[in-house]
Amino acid sequence: RTQRVAFAIRSVCVTRTVRAKQEIEFMHMWLLLTPRCNLVCGYCFQRKSGYHQKVEIPSDSLDRFFEFVETRNIDSMTIIGGEAFVSVKDLKRVLEFARRRHISISMITNGTIYLGWLKDFSDIISQIQISIDGPQRIHDRNRKYENGACSYRTVIRNIQKYNSDGLHVSTHMVIPVEGYKESVDSIKELLSDVPEDVRLSFELEHGL
Repeated sequence: RTQRVAFAIRSVCVTRTVRAKQEIEFMHMWLLLTPRCNLVCGYCFQRKSGYHQKVEIPSDSLDRFFEFVETRNIDSMTIIGGEAFVSVKDLKRVLEFARRRHISISMITNGTIYLGWLKDFSDIISQIQISIDGPQRIHDRNRKYENGACSYRTVIRNIQKYNSDGLHVSTHMVIPVEGYKESVDSIKELLSDVPEDVRLSFELEHGL
């Protein structure tokens, strides 16, 4: 029982907020919704271990997760995977729960799945962060589907769709040690494919 609950909750960050002239302790939570993923990225440590395909979070873990949250001052949550959007039913349950609890939600996704109904939760979704490796020629080297098909065009199309839905979309690109110069030089190419009002963030790979 304890192991299952711990598996569903990745980490909890505590912040202090002043409300109604009282200092109240609030927490930001990271929820690993599912370890499953629909891509087979070449550098993915979960894929190499087989973890992302073989492990499923028990269905009753969400019930215990909700019980845990209800006893604490959680005001924001980040949903991750694997690829969280492959677990549609559980994702919707979490969002419905978050709305009842007035919890702000951010999500990290590979952007390959478009869920049109997410716009119905625009009141609680603060951000959809989409991971991207650069322009098409760089992104498609690693971020492929299991059948070998490339994902870049699907990701760009879904960025545009979520943005048109009025959701706050951002992209995140990790610049690797290997091919560092090529990645930096290619940023302008990526900018031409992403809507102007979508924020792009870049992170240097650890060790660079």
